[in-house]
Amino acid sequence: MADSLPPATPDEAKTTDSGSADFKAIGVDTSKPRPKDELTLEHKGYTCPQEYVNEYTPMEFEELVEQFAHYDVDQSGSLDLFEVQKILHEMDLDFSTESAKQFMDDVDEDKTGLLDFPEFATFVAKVKSGNPKVSER
Repeated sequence: MADSLPPATPDEAKTTDSGSADFKAIGVDTSKPRPKDELTLEHKGYTCPQEYVNEYTPMEFEELVEQFAHYDVDQSGSLDLFEVQKILHEMDLDFSTESAKQFMDDVDEDKTGLLDFPEFATFVAKVKSGNPKVSER
């Protein structure tokens, strides 16, 4: 019965004519996404943008959602200029109207004049990673 099992490692797999391992021969379904691609972070109806899922631990993501809700005073689901000024003020940054407008220009990807949750999550991920465009304000 042991002879009918697929090879245990890619090294034991059959190779193709090009010399690469034939993963189908060892029972690996390459049509399904990898576990990393399946990972999602969700909390209180907010979902992390897929490209930043690996930037946050589940606890950090929950804190991010709580911070967004804290700043979203009018509970509109997005942050307006005045709510962004509050963020800048709490970060001990220049929170003048002009600075807040410049911040929004840099971070508001869809140019709606509002910062939605995915844009907020993107901004925080860039700050965490040390992106000089957003962390040197």
